[in-house]
Amino acid sequence: LPPQRAIRWRDLPPLLRVPKARIGLLAALVMFGGQFFAYTYIAPFLVQITGLGSGMVTGLLLAYGVAGFFGNIVGSWLAGKDARSAVAATALVLGVSALALAAFGAIPLPAVAIIVVWGLAFGAMPITTQTFMFRAAAEALETGAALLVSLVQIAIALGATLGGLTVDGLGLVSTMVVGGLVMLLGAPVITLLGRERRVAATLPN
Repeated sequence: LPPQRAIRWRDLPPLLRVPKARIGLLAALVMFGGQFFAYTYIAPFLVQITGLGSGMVTGLLLAYGVAGFFGNIVGSWLAGKDARSAVAATALVLGVSALALAAFGAIPLPAVAIIVVWGLAFGAMPITTQTFMFRAAAEALETGAALLVSLVQIAIALGATLGGLTVDGLGLVSTMVVGGLVMLLGAPVITLLGRERRVAATLPN
């Protein structure tokens, strides 16, 4: 889409005064943070815990990516119907997948199925969170996109760093557990706090 006007630093803080935009950003923070808390270390998990060879891990990660392609399509369809429910469902599937991998990841067949489901949910995450944010601040699409992308990058870096510290201190299984629990937080955040309000908050001119 053609830009409406240049975005300046002073345009960003007013968006944070929009309640639903704040909730969307918070949900994205925990979902992307939890995702990269766990997913960054999924290859060593599959090698050391599941016992897969490097070739099998490569193929499985390819399947994760293919599943993500279809997840993007499914996420788009769900978000078109109800963006809030789509974000909540995505958070639930992501979190449960990581927790399931921690519980059953030592068995190759369940681990393969879990990774594919996880990839499907990860593919849905960007489109569902973006759609929620765009609807929360429809009058400031470019500002909302800028804040969302910046926050996601921070969440990725923070999640991967804290995940690495957890791997060093508690092991790979604990990383999946903690990452899964963090991702699950996205569901109550968006469900309980992201409801429509009768009086809509608007950005100042």
